[in-house]
Formats: sequence, C-alpha cells, structure tokens
Amino acid sequence: AKAKSFGMKTIRVDGYDALACYRATKMAREYILELGMPVFIEYMTYRIGDHSPSDHSALYRDQAEIDHYLKHNNPKLRLSREKYI
Repeated sequence: AKAKSFGMKTIRVDGYDALACYRATKMAREYILELGMPVFIEYMTYRIGDHSPSDHSALYRDQAEIDHYLKHNNPKLRLSREKYI
C-alpha cells in the first residue's frame, strides 16, 4: 500500500517459486528501462527461523506449521518439479 501511495508500480509474487520470482524481476527491469519509473516487488515468503537471537518462535508457532512450509514450499523442490526449466 505504501509503494502505491507513492505512485509506484507494485508486483506481488510467490517468493518460493523461483520462476515466478525471475519473471517478476525481469518484468520490473523492462518496465524500469522503458519508463524510467521505480517498481516495488513484494516476495511473499514465510520466515522459517527465529527473527533474531532473542526471538524464540517455538513459543508462538507449532513445529507442524514450520514443517508444512519446509515440505510444501521448499523452493528447490518446487523448482525441480517444474516442467519447463
């Protein structure tokens, strides 16, 4: 919302999908070169680890939640399943 309020083009992309990230970045680059305007790319991801050394995310997240993201949103596994690499 903040980027849009400054008149910037925004793109939201699945940060676990390597090809989607590549395409979004490529599109943003082309837009910038063509129009000379900035682009804000938001890569949607899930923080697996703690925020900092003083954060203990196990206090407010189930291990099952973390395991779900590791299993279903692993970027390397998702990329290996792509048909058009």
